[in-house]
Amino acid sequence: MDTNSLSIGFRLEPPTLRLSVEVELRRAGERWIAMAVFGGARQIGLGTSPRAALAAALASLDTAAVTVLLADTALLEPSIAIARIAAG
Repeated sequence: MDTNSLSIGFRLEPPTLRLSVEVELRRAGERWIAMAVFGGARQIGLGTSPRAALAAALASLDTAAVTVLLADTALLEPSIAIARIAAG
């Protein structure tokens, strides 16, 4: 994961879901764009924060799946990288 760029890619695969989501988060000025690929489709979400953009990209899933995905511990490393980008 390149913490010097404005783009972060990662995968979410919580063991409680039969779903794998490839995610790319990109900062665009003061907004964030999330591209999530799951079920053979690409979903785009925009938000004022990385989490809001990711939630928007996952909005086509049911609420329970979104909750599980947003609680996935795989978000820890990208969250640290995002904090470094924001700091610097």
